[in-house]
Amino acid sequence: MSSVPVPICLPGSSLTSVNGKERDEAFCPCFVTERNLSVAWQSAFQASARPGVKAFAPLVVTVTGFSKGEPDEVVGVRSVIDASLAAYAKEEDRKKGSNKETDPLTCQTVANTIFPRSLWAPGVDRHSFYSRYSAMLSRLKRRGSPRGLYFERLINYGRGPEKGNQLENFIQAYKSGVRRRSAFQATICDPERDFTHQPLLGFPCLQQVALLPEGNTLSITGFYGTQYLFERAYGNYLGLCWLGRFLAHEMGLSLNRMTCIAAYAPFSADTRERARQLAGEVGLMLSNMSGAIQNA
Repeated sequence: MSSVPVPICLPGSSLTSVNGKERDEAFCPCFVTERNLSVAWQSAFQASARPGVKAFAPLVVTVTGFSKGEPDEVVGVRSVIDASLAAYAKEEDRKKGSNKETDPLTCQTVANTIFPRSLWAPGVDRHSFYSRYSAMLSRLKRRGSPRGLYFERLINYGRGPEKGNQLENFIQAYKSGVRRRSAFQATICDPERDFTHQPLLGFPCLQQVALLPEGNTLSITGFYGTQYLFERAYGNYLGLCWLGRFLAHEMGLSLNRMTCIAAYAPFSADTRERARQLAGEVGLMLSNMSGAIQNA
């Protein structure tokens, strides 16, 4: 049985920083390309838990395996990550002395901020889909970020063609014969709303989404200023894949690649010991499934 692929991780050498002082290797680039989304996340996460790694800068993760538009995953991995996220949230509440339990993140709730999959399936009219989401938005904001949600910015940016619906602009441009690659870029960050002097903002970490239609295929790339590997990355990868599936379907194409680029991806999983335990548990699941993964 072949082993689970490892990331292409390039720590590089010590760099010279400002003032002529040498930087350590705590900030290094990491590049991962895998067919399976679960394997891609585990590869990056396991590498981030190594001693001395404070952050990846940048982290580039590419997933290339899709079945009928759905990303290849290993069943059960999301549940393991969700359980770890719930335990982490409970521990944080205990440290703060809070009597009210924090509603823990899950991979799916994170993914839904990018694309609300439960509201759409192939065959559902996309305009009805947009309207249904907009009708739910005030409730979704109460559960998520009051400053906005990624999918909201994608379909209701506030200005621009198609009344600010950047996804609809993609679809209409492609169907009208536009093939200029710069035409297929959607922005999340809005200087008017987001360029503040607040020390912590929280939203938006996802800055931009770009598409590459090529022949009968479509690839999607998301750009993050900051991405938290433990709390957010798996859900981010999943959400970008779901968004890519929707756009590929509406454009009459086939999704073949998702790439997520994070300029800064810090270690963010409480303790390295717990992170290594989670990485080991997921790695064991992947090892047991490695034959199926290789043949996927």
